[in-house]
Amino acid sequence: MPRDLVTIVHKAIERDLAHRYPTAGALQADLKHFLDDEPIQARRQTQIERYVRWARRNPVIAVLGGVLTAVLVLATMAFAAGGRLLQKSRLRPQRANARHAAELARTSTAVSTLPARR
Repeated sequence: MPRDLVTIVHKAIERDLAHRYPTAGALQADLKHFLDDEPIQARRQTQIERYVRWARRNPVIAVLGGVLTAVLVLATMAFAAGGRLLQKSRLRPQRANARHAAELARTSTAVSTLPARR
């Protein structure tokens, strides 16, 4: 049996009058909510349960929202990866120039330490 229906039945047959439905109309309202796949009053539902019920009632909007979210996440990841690649490609020439400058400095130092030929 569905959890919500069990909760409604248990609340309806509760021994303690304070925990039962106050009126038959309240019981009827909860049963109607259950049949319409909406949240019942007998039990608080989690955010996930509310979202799943809403998605079942509005499948087109839920699918479009999921697709839009996936596209945004993928686009963000692509831009981040592209930014890293661009940053690396800009740093490569600078590193190569730095290596070349260091090599020239070593070479010029080595040349200056050689005895002069006459």
